[in-house]
Order: sequence, then structure tokens, then C-alpha cells
Amino acid sequence: MDQVAIRRDLVGAVEANYSKKAKTVPYVTMWSKESVYIHPSSGLFGFSMDKAPAMVVYQDLQRTVKAVEIESKPSKIYLKGLTVVDPKWMATLANGTGLVRASKERIIKIDDKTQKAITDITYGPHYWPLPPIGIWQRREGARLVPMSKAEVTAKKVQISRKANR
Repeated sequence: MDQVAIRRDLVGAVEANYSKKAKTVPYVTMWSKESVYIHPSSGLFGFSMDKAPAMVVYQDLQRTVKAVEIESKPSKIYLKGLTVVDPKWMATLANGTGLVRASKERIIKIDDKTQKAITDITYGPHYWPLPPIGIWQRREGARLVPMSKAEVTAKKVQISRKANR
């Protein structure tokens, strides 16, 4: 899980002259701060910033040389062999690798018997933020027990009904 790239706008400033409608969206890899781009031969090439995937796993990096030597253009690094990865998956996919870090959980009390524990997650050596993990829990005596999806859905319906009264 070390060949991951994230859209540059999600982890820091994008170059000042960058247009959100440009066809080459800048990404950054875990091991470099240089901008990298999706290769033009990829099916993911050509998406604007708002439609480009947030994270990708890549197989290979390719640096342009011909354009630099012949046309004096700046060199670009391209990502090849891509797979889109949902940032929500990264905490599970990279579990046990040392690349995932969790913060101290925050507790949101829903009612006397229900709470939601939320943990912020970061990924990689640059601590890229991942979506937080939330676990709904119900009290059974002195213990807290994780709630099933059906229980969480029922609790959310109950909360929204109370809010609409």
C-alpha cells in the first residue's frame, strides 16, 4: 500500500496558476512532494478537479524526457496502471502496515443508552487525512456494545422523528 497518490488539492495548496477545469489534475505520491499526473493513455485521464478520483493506487511512474530535450518543456511525472481507491477503504487495506494512524476517539452522546465514538484517521508519512471512523454503541448494563446497521438506522429514524416534532 505504498504506491498511493492523492489529489494535491486534498492535502495542500495547488499551484496558483492551476485551473479547476484543466485536464491534468495534480496528484502527490506518498514519497515525493512533486506533482504527478494521470497518464494520457489512462481511462481516468481528462477528468476535471471536481470529477477526478481523490485517491489512486498506481503500478508505475513515468517521467517525460523527450519533450524536455526537444521542446525545452518542463519534465512531468505520470502515473500508470491505475486503480481508483475510495479513501474510506485505506484504513482497512493498510491496517498493520504502520501507515495508518488513529487519533484519540471523540464521544458524541446521543441519549442515555447510545453514543457514537468517532476516530480521526491519517495515512502515510505525510499524515493524509482519511474519512473518520464512527462506531455507534449501545449500553448493555455496564458494557458498551457495537450496534448493528439495522439498529443504527432505527436510531437515526427515531432521532429525525424527534427533530421534526
